[in-house]
Amino acid sequence: MLPHRVVLQSIGSATPHVAAQVGLGLGVPVPQMVTAFYRAPSVLVDDLDQPRAAELAALLADLGCQAHAEPCDEEPPARGTLFDVAVHVVDESQFDAMVAAVASFVGCSTDVAEQMLLATPALVLGGVTEPTVTALQTLLGPGATVLTSQPSRARFDLLLSPCPPAQRERLLADLRTRGVVVLDEGPWLARDLDKPTADAIWEVHRRSGVLRVANQDFYRFEVVLDSADATDPAARRALEQVGLPAEVLDQAIAQAPITIADDLSADQALAHIATLDAAGVAAHAELTTFLHLGLEVTQPGHPPQVLGPWPELTARVARQRLVQQGALVELVDAELVTR
Repeated sequence: MLPHRVVLQSIGSATPHVAAQVGLGLGVPVPQMVTAFYRAPSVLVDDLDQPRAAELAALLADLGCQAHAEPCDEEPPARGTLFDVAVHVVDESQFDAMVAAVASFVGCSTDVAEQMLLATPALVLGGVTEPTVTALQTLLGPGATVLTSQPSRARFDLLLSPCPPAQRERLLADLRTRGVVVLDEGPWLARDLDKPTADAIWEVHRRSGVLRVANQDFYRFEVVLDSADATDPAARRALEQVGLPAEVLDQAIAQAPITIADDLSADQALAHIATLDAAGVAAHAELTTFLHLGLEVTQPGHPPQVLGPWPELTARVARQRLVQQGALVELVDAELVTR
């Protein structure tokens, strides 16, 4: 009888704890087994007799994995493309459930999972394959969008938080020495860097506490309608093509500028703009990843309070929790908070 191997096709609903148990049971180092789970399809063990391989595959299925046994003379699974993974929370009412799900899936505390999800962008995993991405999206459901990036192909931006002038100058001097074009606009320090350059800068300045490296693949955009001719059939068709319902077209055009699509990747936003531009509709895309919002809170017997500003998701989650406590809460522009 030919020896058999056990192939893990996907981590499924399993967790790093399951991977650790399997590794200990098979005498495989736990870190190696956890990597095999996140980088499925992968061979977990080979040179087993057929009944034992089938039994192990069935056990893995019971633990939430997708696995099968196959003869060792078959072609082993090809190595999958590796991705970094971020999560964009769409439905903040599901935030606490998502925190618990991410904590279980990546093997961390709920406090750490919450910090990861509230980060901008919310990077939760690195170096995993497509089946793991699919498993995470299934776990989180429609209330979140799982975003992926191939780091070797990605472009990175540097953002600088407020800091003492001397600290800023030291950082700028290092960037210029590396041949990096330094920007003087807003929080952007430099844009469109490759991964080796971004990694080298981060390694030197990570302890400064003021530098952030952001992967452009994880950015989200909204499309804002600037103006359109409500009597032009081509304009109306284009607006419907980008997702604006026919019954609200006239109202949206009358209220322009107005957001007509959000939670878009850069490619999706550009495609929307191209569709609208071809029909003579004036529109533009805005980056929302680093958007800050405040809260106007009204509680019975108290005058309204304006809180924040905070990063968008932090503000939306805070609003959700205050509403659950009976407060009336409205999201407001960050500029209204800081005036």
